[in-house]
Amino acid sequence: VRLSRGSSRALICTISLRSSRKPACQQTSDGPLAYLLLAIAQGAGLLITPFGWPGLWLQLASLALFGWWSGFEAIAGIPLVLLFAVVALAELIEAAATGGRIDAGRRRRTSVGAFAGAAVGAMLGIPFPLVGHLFGALIGAFVGSVAAAIGVRGRLSDFRDLGGEAIAMAVKTSASIAVAVFAILTFMP
Repeated sequence: VRLSRGSSRALICTISLRSSRKPACQQTSDGPLAYLLLAIAQGAGLLITPFGWPGLWLQLASLALFGWWSGFEAIAGIPLVLLFAVVALAELIEAAATGGRIDAGRRRRTSVGAFAGAAVGAMLGIPFPLVGHLFGALIGAFVGSVAAAIGVRGRLSDFRDLGGEAIAMAVKTSASIAVAVFAILTFMP
């Protein structure tokens, strides 16, 4: 398989080892399929993050596979390394803020708050294209996560844990949204 420069068309050749004939080649247009698979993986990564599953790693792996598929033309290696650093830092902050333990019910609540806040923040950032969306989503994720953590009723001793969980979910949601925004930017010419 050889990708032609500047397009999403692949040249697929079949080579017969028993024959001395030239390879039979045909062009395929599987570029839209690759973009669709990338979009599905990004959406799945966003959806599974609130449940404590490795959504960030799924998003990063799908971007890396897409970059490999495109010959690292659509996605270069340096942005992938930077995104890897963002994802690893988000995971480390979550581990430090929560001590590696998060109650499943509270995780869902703070994650839903973070995603709802991110959606509202992104919509409020509409007057400032791209930058407003990104920073609005990041700030909204933090505000939504904290608001959800405050809304959780629990013992007084749980409030310290709730603050750590709110920070962890805000950071992971922000990182997940940043990776998804980067993936969306790969769709633009």
